Amino acid sequence: MSSSYVGTYPSPSSGGGGGGGYTPDPITGLEDNSALVLHNSATLTDGKLVLAGGTQYAALPDSTGNYDKVSGSPLVISCKFKPSGVAGSQTIIGHHTGASSYDGWVIQLVGVNISLFTNQGGNSPSGGNSKTFSMTLEAGYEYALIIVIQDSPNIITAYVNDLKISSQTPLELPSNPSVDLLLGIQIDGSTLYNPFTGSIWDVEIFQALLTDSQRKNKTSGIFVS
Repeated sequence: MSSSYVGTYPSPSSGGGGGGGYTPDPITGLEDNSALVLHNSATLTDGKLVLAGGTQYAALPDSTGNYDKVSGSPLVISCKFKPSGVAGSQTIIGHHTGASSYDGWVIQLVGVNISLFTNQGGNSPSGGNSKTFSMTLEAGYEYALIIVIQDSPNIITAYVNDLKISSQTPLELPSNPSVDLLLGIQIDGSTLYNPFTGSIWDVEIFQALLTDSQRKNKTSGIFVS
């Protein structure tokens, strides 16, 4: 499977562990990228992006094609997150232009649910561009999230902790904006909004589907802390 992020998916032989239990492979994610810029006192602690809300976030410069939906190929976004709270709208990761078209995509928490927004072609966004996957997320829990965006068939599928939540048909597939990839916030011009409070890690973006085994590797070992 070819991935489009900076880094490589480790081989199955790289996982260690004894005692007969399942040990997932280590993941090198986008938060480990040397080009990552931390803003407003955001920190990386034990490989996790730690955000206190407000204006804290991290950004990666646009890498042509790497964060985008390519026609005929899926876009798969994988990450882990631990919210400090589950009120309001909180951005996990996004790649869009801001007003007025908001071309691109963004994944966020909306209360206890997960929402995905996609838009393209300079069209004015509407409520139909957002798809909500009903959840019962709780503060202080760690979650593994995988979003799969496909155009054949034309569906978006959300997995949380390796459970398929649901599949929905997007109003529009995301376009390919030349803007930074943002972790933990959205930007409209110079305005920062919908900040995330908590931690985000193991962020990966692929232009190929994950196998069941690969998805298991990315979603195992989730625990309450």
